[in-house]
Amino acid sequence: MAEPKVLSERVEYENDWIKVIASKIQFDDNKTTDWTYLELNNAVILVAVDADKNVYLAKEWRLPFQKYLTELPIGGCTAKSEEGIMKQAHEELMEEIGFDCKKLVRLCPPLVSGRMRLMQHIFLATELFPSKRKGDDYEYIEVVKMPLDEAIKFFTAREETTSATLAGLFLAREKLK
Repeated sequence: MAEPKVLSERVEYENDWIKVIASKIQFDDNKTTDWTYLELNNAVILVAVDADKNVYLAKEWRLPFQKYLTELPIGGCTAKSEEGIMKQAHEELMEEIGFDCKKLVRLCPPLVSGRMRLMQHIFLATELFPSKRKGDDYEYIEVVKMPLDEAIKFFTAREETTSATLAGLFLAREKLK
């Protein structure tokens, strides 16, 4: 099966965080269709686990749901190199939960989505130590600490969260076995 051909693309909307892109696509049978997709800033996602296997989560108000969600610390990532991505991961840890780490390990290749251009870099952060950095003025975050296994049960049983949070927690549990 041949790859579809992108006949045209135009940006319908753009700001610092997102682009909405309209595309006209042609398939190998010459049929065409219009597709729209989102292009978002990439992200770093941190599974911060202390020596007692507690995970640190961020409870933050999320506009699309108009409520607080508890999730892994996450932040935008504009870096392209592995060194730059890891630097931004350390910065997010300090901004969101007030810790940094001595050990930062990538848990998987970047997660992607079929309907948007976004790469989510998930890291396991261990050997934590206190280190605070000022976050964005509009971020109001409550740090939630709980055992890793309890966090997995919490989210799979009753609490809404992001898919990256679930993926990160399960990957971290496997890595820490």
